[in-house]
Amino acid sequence: NVEYRIKKVFFFLIFLHSTFYILHTAPLWGAGLASRFSVVTIDNLQPGVTYNVQEAVGMPLAVINKSGEKVTVRIDAQKPQFQSRPEFEPIPDISWVRLEKNEFEIKAGEEKGTNVFLTIPDDERLLGKKFQVNFWSRTIGAGIQLGLMGSLRFEIAKSRLSPEDLNRHVNGIKNRTAWAMKLTPLKAVLSNVVPGRLYDAEHDGGAVFAIANLSEKKLVFNLSVKPFAETEIEPAPDYADCPHPSWLKVPAKIKVRRGRSAKVPLKIQLPDDKNLSGYRFSCAIEATVEGAPVDYRRFSQVFVEIKR
Repeated sequence: NVEYRIKKVFFFLIFLHSTFYILHTAPLWGAGLASRFSVVTIDNLQPGVTYNVQEAVGMPLAVINKSGEKVTVRIDAQKPQFQSRPEFEPIPDISWVRLEKNEFEIKAGEEKGTNVFLTIPDDERLLGKKFQVNFWSRTIGAGIQLGLMGSLRFEIAKSRLSPEDLNRHVNGIKNRTAWAMKLTPLKAVLSNVVPGRLYDAEHDGGAVFAIANLSEKKLVFNLSVKPFAETEIEPAPDYADCPHPSWLKVPAKIKVRRGRSAKVPLKIQLPDDKNLSGYRFSCAIEATVEGAPVDYRRFSQVFVEIKR
């Protein structure tokens, strides 16, 4: 079955004719455009199959209009000009990718997007290869032009499946709802954390973390705390990358009935060390589905600011 991982990395902001590279931090979401489709990785693809990316990863290639007015957005598939992961070659032919639509209007505060179809040619030489295609989303028309870049990385399986297994493989992608989930919030800033004193994210910081079971059956979610580096989320400026994941406490497992959600209690316990005064760091809460046929992950970014 297809495996995928969603990883937030970076966006591009275009202002007039200059290009600025901006890390994916909280203020970026107010810059005009945002997207949950930043870097998506799909593994174990089979030659000769056309994949519906929305079915495979549970989301379309969508853009959120964070501005105060309606905008027209255009999305184009592009070969990468550089690779942050050299093992992923630029897609050999952009015709492998088809967008259901590549231009649309988005009202202020709304999200809209398109489905992406990826066709792997029926070629034995592609087995074991890794490729990347970028999606350049930007506003068009009069005024300041804003944009952002998303990437789809995909790996072709090292061997072909039998016809019977291939059928199960394709049907498993279409039945994504069997393991769908949502972890919220996407990011939270927890301030005035005091070393040596237990900090409750909800009670002390007003941040309620929750996981929703969007599937059709009861699921068990595995939770853990990781540095951004292990999730490929780009570290935020002025925040150290999770020096001690053990400082953040979350339940190892949570059971949630279908169609329901459950709170994820988060507590922070720092050592009683005065040298931590004013220190700021970030960690990621990772959620996976126990027993899922795919490597399906969701992340919530936590930014901790220790009281001076």
